[in-house]
Amino acid sequence: MANGFSSLRFLVIRLWYSLIAQPLRKRLESSRNDLPKRDLPKRLPSTTVPRDVICHSSFVFSVGVLMAGHSKWKQIKRKKAVNDNRRGASVSKHLAAISAAVRAGGSGDTAGNLGLKNALAAAKTDKVPTDHIARAIERALGSGEGSQLEEVVYEGYGVGGVAILVYALTDNRNRTAPEVRHAFSKHGGNMSGGVAWMFERQGLITLDKNDDATQELAIELGADDLEVYDEEGEPRLDVYTSFADMNAIAEGFRANKLEPLVVEFTSIAANTVDISPDDTSKVLKLLEALEDLDDVQNVYSNANLDDVEE
Repeated sequence: MANGFSSLRFLVIRLWYSLIAQPLRKRLESSRNDLPKRDLPKRLPSTTVPRDVICHSSFVFSVGVLMAGHSKWKQIKRKKAVNDNRRGASVSKHLAAISAAVRAGGSGDTAGNLGLKNALAAAKTDKVPTDHIARAIERALGSGEGSQLEEVVYEGYGVGGVAILVYALTDNRNRTAPEVRHAFSKHGGNMSGGVAWMFERQGLITLDKNDDATQELAIELGADDLEVYDEEGEPRLDVYTSFADMNAIAEGFRANKLEPLVVEFTSIAANTVDISPDDTSKVLKLLEALEDLDDVQNVYSNANLDDVEE
């Protein structure tokens, strides 16, 4: 019920903005342009989302069980990267993503390569050393040796019928595929069927501010969903966007002097699966084993992880 109410609340915000706030702002701007220059007000009245409608940072707000479960796995991953001595693997994955972005965009200049800009933002968030980044860009541009990386997607199931989607960057499919298959089989899963149709590809932008003004800006820029939470005492706002609009919305935040911590594509399950505590433990071990593989960049599942302790 709580998740349903949260989803309804976000819809109310979107309707309020599109039906009332946005038309009002346009009328004000039109009237303002018709005034003699000396009579112009210094600034337009702001259109602030009512405080009884928009969520506050004093509690974790989820726009629905799907986003909540997705964010929970993301938070578990980040905590394990710190606590389980996995920083080296995390750095390697960032460098691979940077190299792939340089090659895909054909440039090491972030001004003309949004994919690289997003990859660098994520690397900066995880404190990847700048000299490592410089060498990765240099190799990708061809001044150093390096094999061509390609994105490969693997699909399978974990225990309890949980659908799992694996995105990898690899220079050798013959190495990566057996590693992924071994992780599935070792933890009770299999790669016997396609599951990509159960997920929707979306954009995810994470900000280090989640106040009302930032949430309003996200809605104005075209966000599909918002999720407010704290990460180790620091405010966070996850902004979910359509696949096509992610980069434009990220640039909108930057134009308003808000540099995103993360700008990346993500996969959201259309429906989640409730599993037993014992199966949840097994699924988490499988997800972690897949994440630990050098070539794997991201792992998504449709397991409901809301009750998992971080």
